[in-house]
Amino acid sequence: MNTQYLTTTTSPALPVTEELVDIPSEHITGERGKWSRIRSRLTDVDFKLIFQAIREAIDKDVHRDQDGQIYTVAYKIYDIRAIHHYEPITEMRYDVDFGCYEEVQIGCRDSIEILNVTDIDGRIWPGHLASLRNYAKQNNL
Repeated sequence: MNTQYLTTTTSPALPVTEELVDIPSEHITGERGKWSRIRSRLTDVDFKLIFQAIREAIDKDVHRDQDGQIYTVAYKIYDIRAIHHYEPITEMRYDVDFGCYEEVQIGCRDSIEILNVTDIDGRIWPGHLASLRNYAKQNNL
């Protein structure tokens, strides 16, 4: 089989004066653009959505009642790692059937602590970490 390119009469011929050159793009600079800066910004609405996503991950987990479970949530360009602190509240109650006191769980104290905020490139964002922790403290999360 002959794989050589054959010029036919239907293929257009390039004029001699036309020359193909590499034109650099003014939009590709290697720096983060305006849209990347908007994606990296976190507002109070974003904080609320992040904590809702963490709560949803906790609710879906079968080990949600264990202290120290770590959850990772992806939001915008970030991976947010959080630890779930869980402490059951119990009290002693008298069991009439068995005639003795037993410990009964009447509630729980749980909280979420943000451990780490990294972006898709693996960079750590300590400013966002402090902001998320302050948001959790102000909203009793």
